[in-house]
Amino acid sequence: MVLAIDFDGCVVEEAYPEIGELRKDAKKIINQLVQDGHYVIIWTCRTGEYLHKAELFLIENKIHYHKINQHHPKDLLYYKEYGPKIGADYYLDDKCIAGLPSWERIYKIINKRANESKRIPRKSVRLGESKRLDGKKSGNSRTVRLDS
Repeated sequence: MVLAIDFDGCVVEEAYPEIGELRKDAKKIINQLVQDGHYVIIWTCRTGEYLHKAELFLIENKIHYHKINQHHPKDLLYYKEYGPKIGADYYLDDKCIAGLPSWERIYKIINKRANESKRIPRKSVRLGESKRLDGKKSGNSRTVRLDS
């Protein structure tokens, strides 16, 4: 699964523009998620020198990830244009309406959802295809395989 993880408030305590303290279990769980085969994108509003400081923090603290503020390479194959919002299966952000659970709880939720998605048969869909009321298909016919 592709996971977009906010930096400030999730990986570290909120202290922008400074870098806050590493949140409890963040390093352990993020590294475990990468080891488990999930694609981790660090998602942040930081730019310029502040983004560079965040990258250095992740490197110095040996927190593993795949990209920062960049789309998953498979997304680039399917879409010619994409916006600034990173495409992901799940977004981890302290600003969500329910608040950020503990990293241990996050790990359990992601594992449960990953296991559930393995039981769902994969199938192809045609982008832009829809069924009309008379049961006939309409729309374009580009086929995309829905695999994680």
